[in-house]
Amino acid sequence: MLHFLHLVIETALFNKQVTKEIFEHLRNLMLCAFLLAIGSATSSQPDKLITGTPIEHTAGILIIVIAITLMILNLGDGIRMIRRLNFHLILSLLLVLTYILIAARIVMLAWGFRIGY
Repeated sequence: MLHFLHLVIETALFNKQVTKEIFEHLRNLMLCAFLLAIGSATSSQPDKLITGTPIEHTAGILIIVIAITLMILNLGDGIRMIRRLNFHLILSLLLVLTYILIAARIVMLAWGFRIGY
């Protein structure tokens, strides 16, 4: 069992391409989370904006829609990459669940920064 875990870690984490992909997905999630926070701040606090017009409110909603779409695409790509590693089904499901939980937590942390706006 320990040997199997060592092989999983060695092939998944220390492969330069996989490590690069992990950091790219993290960067993409952070960008989406901040876009989501910017969009929600724009649409929910019109008094703190430059003009407070309905156009800015609509732009905020559009930014939220774009951020959610990009987030779903990024999650789908990450899940596809995990499935491509050809691990055992249970290990793949655990990795996918972990990936989704980490992604959700990153979005929640970035959303928390919006409170200081």
